Amino acid sequence: MKKLSAISAFLLFVSTSPAFSDAFTDELQWLAKLTACIGQYNMAQTGDYTVKDPRDYYRPGDIREWLAKQDGSRTVTQTFYGICFDYAQWAYNTISQNQSQYERLGMNKGGYYIVSTGNNPRQIILYDPVSKDKATVRMNGVYVKEHSRQNLRAHNDATNHAWLWVFGAGGTIYWLDPTWTDNSGYVWWGVVQNGEETQIRPSADYCMVTLPGSAAFGNFNKGNANKNLGNWDQAIADYTEVLREDPGNAIAYCSRGSAYINKRDYDRAIADLNQAIRLDPNDAISYNERGFAYDHKGGYDQAIADFNQALRLNPGFAVAYNNRGEAYRKKGNLDRAIADYDQAIRLDPTRVRAYSNRGLAYTLKGNHDRAIADLNQAIRLDPNFAIAYYNRGYAYQNKGDYNRAVEDYTRSLRLEPNFVLAYINRGAAYYYKGDRGRARADWQKALQIDPYNKTARDNLQALR
Repeated sequence: MKKLSAISAFLLFVSTSPAFSDAFTDELQWLAKLTACIGQYNMAQTGDYTVKDPRDYYRPGDIREWLAKQDGSRTVTQTFYGICFDYAQWAYNTISQNQSQYERLGMNKGGYYIVSTGNNPRQIILYDPVSKDKATVRMNGVYVKEHSRQNLRAHNDATNHAWLWVFGAGGTIYWLDPTWTDNSGYVWWGVVQNGEETQIRPSADYCMVTLPGSAAFGNFNKGNANKNLGNWDQAIADYTEVLREDPGNAIAYCSRGSAYINKRDYDRAIADLNQAIRLDPNDAISYNERGFAYDHKGGYDQAIADFNQALRLNPGFAVAYNNRGEAYRKKGNLDRAIADYDQAIRLDPTRVRAYSNRGLAYTLKGNHDRAIADLNQAIRLDPNFAIAYYNRGYAYQNKGDYNRAVEDYTRSLRLEPNFVLAYINRGAAYYYKGDRGRARADWQKALQIDPYNKTARDNLQALR
């Protein structure tokens, strides 16, 4: 990935560009900053790999440690190129999840793409993220399909790089590059005009990142990296360091709360999310996260109230619709649950969990064929989603097709070897097939993983 040199980092902002201070461009600049701060990979661009390149806003050493764990088959440039695609996809997904909001502010319908260059800085390639089977290229785990090409000059003649294009309803094309900052700490962004990507002066309110030297900012990036890697305890320690220096940081409370959720420490998660909401009562993500924690504690009404508030703040929040659907399903209100899954899918037709959850709801309503159709779609979108195979197995089991149920439970266990429910239900399917030996083996395995599982214990006692 080409980076700014010590000289080009001081590139002057063009004076011929308009001021750009409406709500839509403010939102785009905020997205550029947000992605730069909390994108999927917060370990890139440390400055360790280019001579005399000023350090941007990442902690030195992190990318070196990450690269050391790779198989060595890619060059540093290729690895950085993949990381750029991860950042661009994170920004792309944020717009996708909030598409109706961006369109109301001034985005052309469906007008946003991951863009890149190879070795030719005069040709821009536009991509859509797609499923693996539809992809024309894979960059660091990001599957994309080429949409079109544009013959124009990339900003600063960027090569082996990726960023984002957004089409305004008025015809203006905006570009955001969250993996590039100048020496003043501004995230690069601009417009496409006169055959090139031109940088424009960002608003300091929206597009300024913390410069090197802030321990809080470095620990925040490190916390995000550890959270993305599943290192929950280390992520919590990193966010705690951020809050020691910056106790008013609502995003750090939200992020630490999310890490506690992944540790299933829902009480601490709720405490952190309460604080995040107190500091920023207009953050839909904090309400959604707190609702998720309440849901997993069995507080379904409290969860629904939080998801309602998240959706009032962001009506295009597909994840919140899916999560509210889950709370309604657990309360037994399957029709309202299905209505929420429907809305999540309308907003984001690639939302795998919504298809899987809607499939389970249809199974519980006794509509097994519709359930299987939804679960087939979930598996097409993500062939490695163990829960979708489990839910489809459950649908087949309820149809009385025990052979297919066993096949799907087995697939889910290949993906998640400690999936206790899959062992319990596969054991039940074997039992109904008359294979008591395999049923016993599955329930014993479930107890080995979870010695306190009452269902597995009761089933084994019933076999005696």
